[in-house]
Amino acid sequence: MSRLHLTLQTITPLLMYGAYNKDGRSNSSLQAQPELRATSIRGVLRYWLRAVLGAEHNGSPSLVYEAESAILGNTGRGSRVGVRVLWRKEEMQPTEKQTVLPRKTSKGHLLQHTAFPPKSRFHLYLTTHPLDTGDVFAPGAPLIKALFLMTHFGGLGRRARRGSGNVCVRQADGYEGTPQLDLFPKDRDELAQHLREVANYITSEVVTLPYRPKFPVFAGNTAVVLVGKSAYPSYEDAFDELWRVSGSYHHEGSIFGGTRPRRASAIHMRVAETKAGCVPLQTILYSGHGKWKRMQEYIAHCQQNGFEAIYGDGAWEDWA
Repeated sequence: MSRLHLTLQTITPLLMYGAYNKDGRSNSSLQAQPELRATSIRGVLRYWLRAVLGAEHNGSPSLVYEAESAILGNTGRGSRVGVRVLWRKEEMQPTEKQTVLPRKTSKGHLLQHTAFPPKSRFHLYLTTHPLDTGDVFAPGAPLIKALFLMTHFGGLGRRARRGSGNVCVRQADGYEGTPQLDLFPKDRDELAQHLREVANYITSEVVTLPYRPKFPVFAGNTAVVLVGKSAYPSYEDAFDELWRVSGSYHHEGSIFGGTRPRRASAIHMRVAETKAGCVPLQTILYSGHGKWKRMQEYIAHCQQNGFEAIYGDGAWEDWA
């Protein structure tokens, strides 16, 4: 049996809920109760695994489904990987009035949530069956790459694409490889260099797709990573920087997803932590239909306003 044990620490509030997931706006007698859920983390891991496999299989849904099922299973076969989460009560205390993006509604009402606050710690265990002799946790394996994407470019729980549920790996037991999974950068520049190395590790620098994928894929011509040029004293200051740059675009409702029809945002906002402070970053995954010319304008706008593109060209001329 192989086992990978990650000690994770939250950088921004984690909004992950179970059965009690409503708030007082719909029913004053119901209050969302934060929970750590292995099934939710497995779902996020599956999302990023598809992004990795999409690059390896040229965006083919059938080949990606086959490769994904061989690792995490499907309705007809079991998963090779077990996922468990453990925590100590004193390290994961739900706290009221936690802020994520956006801070308030269009009518000016503050949006505050009961959530696991920053600096909360928990443990993620990934294991295989004792008779499984595969290399699912080997350096460079698709699942390891998906872990890098989840912990370096994404988030967990509700409003993860708006900066909530960002975590960092404080310790990785059972994994030895390059780049380092649990690196704690000293400053913004070391962070940018590390993220560049991670992104190139995911795709070996040369992976590009010959056509527009139907689902999010992390590849050289389908992903753009933008890193802020400054570090801030707190995650909330980094949130303010993200909103300063994106606010006008966010309100227009063209590139940040929508409800009619339902469409998830292609932009994953995130805050990364360094020893010198918190750094805002954005990962954009191009797929399916969207206002991609407008997205190109947004990327250029971010680059002119304090963000550096460390991965991806964002051109998409052939597909726009």
